[in-house]
Amino acid sequence: MRKPQRTILHVLTAILAVVTHQSFAAAVTLGAEPLPKGGTDILGDPIRRLQAKQSDEMTIKAVAVDGMPFKAVVELENTERPKFYYAHGFKHYIQKPIQQGDTLHLRFWVRALKATAEDGAGKVAFKFREKIKAHKTSVHNAITFGDEWMLVDQAFKANGNYQPGEAAIEFMFGYYPQRLQLGGIQLVSYGRSLEPKDLPMTSIKMRYLGMEADAPWREQAQARIEKIRKGDFELRLTKDGQPVAKTEVELSLERHDYRFGVAARAAYLNASQPPQRWMGTPEDMKKYRELLARHFNYVVFENAMKWRQWNDAKKNPPSKMFSLAHFEPAFAFLKKHRIPLRGHALAWGVWTHNNKPLHGKTQAEQREVLFSHIEEIMKTVGNNVTEWDTVNHPVAPHGKNGKRLPDYLGEDIYGEIFNLAHQIDPTRMHWINEAGRSSELYYQLIKQLLDQGAPVQGIGFMCHFNQSNLTPPEKILAILDRFGSFGLPLLATELDITAEDQEGQAAFLRDFMTAWFSHPQTVGILQWGFWEKAHWRKEAALWDAKWNLRPVGQAYLDLIHREWTTKAETKTGDDGAVKFRGFYGEYRVEVEVDGKTVVKRVNLVKGAEQVTLALDSEGDISGPTKP
Repeated sequence: MRKPQRTILHVLTAILAVVTHQSFAAAVTLGAEPLPKGGTDILGDPIRRLQAKQSDEMTIKAVAVDGMPFKAVVELENTERPKFYYAHGFKHYIQKPIQQGDTLHLRFWVRALKATAEDGAGKVAFKFREKIKAHKTSVHNAITFGDEWMLVDQAFKANGNYQPGEAAIEFMFGYYPQRLQLGGIQLVSYGRSLEPKDLPMTSIKMRYLGMEADAPWREQAQARIEKIRKGDFELRLTKDGQPVAKTEVELSLERHDYRFGVAARAAYLNASQPPQRWMGTPEDMKKYRELLARHFNYVVFENAMKWRQWNDAKKNPPSKMFSLAHFEPAFAFLKKHRIPLRGHALAWGVWTHNNKPLHGKTQAEQREVLFSHIEEIMKTVGNNVTEWDTVNHPVAPHGKNGKRLPDYLGEDIYGEIFNLAHQIDPTRMHWINEAGRSSELYYQLIKQLLDQGAPVQGIGFMCHFNQSNLTPPEKILAILDRFGSFGLPLLATELDITAEDQEGQAAFLRDFMTAWFSHPQTVGILQWGFWEKAHWRKEAALWDAKWNLRPVGQAYLDLIHREWTTKAETKTGDDGAVKFRGFYGEYRVEVEVDGKTVVKRVNLVKGAEQVTLALDSEGDISGPTKP
């Protein structure tokens, strides 16, 4: 039976009033580097004011300890793994105001008394977050530790202005059954007097199952990549209808057939006008477009086609982020570089600001407004997109009061949306898109829709990761196996990895992409941004604000341009043919004929491994082409 939260607080208050009044001035010794003077304690007594949750599977209590620079700790235990790791934990709200840009320092001690992880380690995540918008964090990390006390120091900057009670430090430990102790919790503000680099900092390394160099999944994944992402090609060169025999040929993969895409901002692709101050310099915008065209072969607009932004765009001038004036130049840029565009999104399942046009209306009015919007945007955008996220976030737990579209418009509304969108334009692919944390609900919804005959043609997975919640590669592959049973293409639609540990971030991106690329049912990986100044999670960007390539960006480029690429220098036979094995995609072909260098491009894709390339033909590209 669930106990009232106030009971926990009363017990803690009674115990801790006796055993813990920890003065902020008390220096934490025992190997801890003293903190600089001049800081302001913004938590007060963090254990005594504990805000906790309790269920039958989780307990929290205060216990006394000896030999430490504090008298009591919070002991946390969960006996069962919850659905979400953040379901078990506690938070403590700030007691004093802070300003955006203030330097904060978090210090605590932690140890594991019992852990059921394979390596025997305990694990806890912590973040500094807004009270209302839990996803808006100033720091968000996870650590693993053993049965000896471990000191954790984290310095960071506040990302907002917060009054007392408007932000909190939160600790989450629902990864697996374990019993932990946390003590000596301090949160100190140094305002603008110090930078994070001036304060003690624990190097927190990312850890996840399967990250070992000899993990079994790696060899299996490489074997699948070799089998399913490559073909044995025969390219026959002709001129004037005759074989070009005994001739040196250079071949290099220039564009993958597999989708390696990115979320972009439509306004940033509009080169027809000077950039606004909030976008960056003209050089920034030029760099933005250059890197996008060079390193990505697929694009989705990050926000411009979401319902609320679309309505804003219809009335906004070009000086605004969202304006229809940006669309045609952006479409033209993508067409020039032959980059397909994905539409995002026709309808939102979660009841958030993205459904604001429906708020306050009757059900009949809501249906009319929603269906009219879907028809308007699809017909306006037309064939500038190749596919749509037709229903986005259909089962996610967040949103206003946890409500979703079916709670307002009936349980059949998702099927109706798919049928309507397919009827409006059956030539566009229609996808469903959701985050992985709702995996079981997502699976059951897709099954239900397909059983009802809804034209769901692809399954998207958002793939937003942070350092405290990394899905191991073997689990990723198991999820893909299960959803792959529907026989539909699978796409990573919004990949990003938020982490302080840049090397670990790069390693996880490499492992995620390798596992995903190796699965036969997947068709692509889209990252949710690439430049820090145009990314919703700045730490996740591949390039920093000054265009320095981060380790995670280098990992991406190494995969697509080095490990998963093909270059060959060979010679045609008497029949004018060259044979080679390589990754599917578009190849640059360079050959010397009659003393002249001829450069052509040819698509070599699955099902079309044998292609004749006429060197004297018009046009630059031969073979099957993509939209």
